[in-house]
Amino acid sequence: MSEGRSEAGVPPSAEDRPTLAAFRRLERENELLIGHAEALASALGACPNCWGTIADCEDCCGTGRPGAFPPDRAGFDHFVLPVVMRLLNDGWQSDTIVRAAQQRAAGSQ
Repeated sequence: MSEGRSEAGVPPSAEDRPTLAAFRRLERENELLIGHAEALASALGACPNCWGTIADCEDCCGTGRPGAFPPDRAGFDHFVLPVVMRLLNDGWQSDTIVRAAQQRAAGSQ
């Protein structure tokens, strides 16, 4: 809790409340971030709700880690492919990338 803030569990005083404009800005920012997280999850073939981290997830029952579902091709091309290309251009060998991915997948099963 920051100095000068209301006590926990007590509604904030008028001076501690965000303005309506600040609240609306935070709402828009939150919606944008949710959209980005869902798009990236889709590109990676992950559950957009929990990314496979919640055992009782309503969408995937905890099985939705990246690679669990077919990735969205357009999202993959937009988000992931540039990273893979960067790694290859930086001297990573494609067989090293594939081998690392296979080892990670084998270790997570």
